[in-house]
Amino acid sequence: MANNLKAIDLEPVLQWIRNNTIDGISPARRMYHASAARAGLPAYSSLQRRNWTWPKLLAAAGVPPRATAKPVAILTNGHTNGAQHPISNLQSTMWDDPNILTTLDDEATDWWIGVAAGRHTWRTVPKRNRLDLVRYVLSFGPSDSVMTMATFDNIRPAWMPTAGTHTKTFNMTWEQLNDFTVEPEATR
Repeated sequence: MANNLKAIDLEPVLQWIRNNTIDGISPARRMYHASAARAGLPAYSSLQRRNWTWPKLLAAAGVPPRATAKPVAILTNGHTNGAQHPISNLQSTMWDDPNILTTLDDEATDWWIGVAAGRHTWRTVPKRNRLDLVRYVLSFGPSDSVMTMATFDNIRPAWMPTAGTHTKTFNMTWEQLNDFTVEPEATR
């Protein structure tokens, strides 16, 4: 217990984790957030203040952590060791590097980090900032042509919606989204 905080009975939390483990797959922390209040369990933030992280709680409940995907190895002949196209591996590695955000302005960087960390959902980001983040991903496209929607979907961060969503959200064609001189009429 840290900082003289009132003790929390962890057994109901650990039992909730065990009850919501299906076929050896542990529940996501987001699932706990959504149901903690309804189940009369302590908020995850109060557990964090007592130095309980989600992996520590899973271990205490005797539940294995969720499996994560392994990076794809690119062989010397250009093929991968799996069915996944090499560019899709960028999604799990490229955006994890904090140095990649250096060209974003401070406000956009704050939103990026907040959504990536799960503190915000994409839809809570102001529309103007969503456009900035989408165009930031687009800036990694080829300099001599428009990034295709398929390429965007392959390299976008996992938390960012797919390309087709953005054309509807901003009421712009894909070519207009790629043209950084075109501004949408309303970015509420």
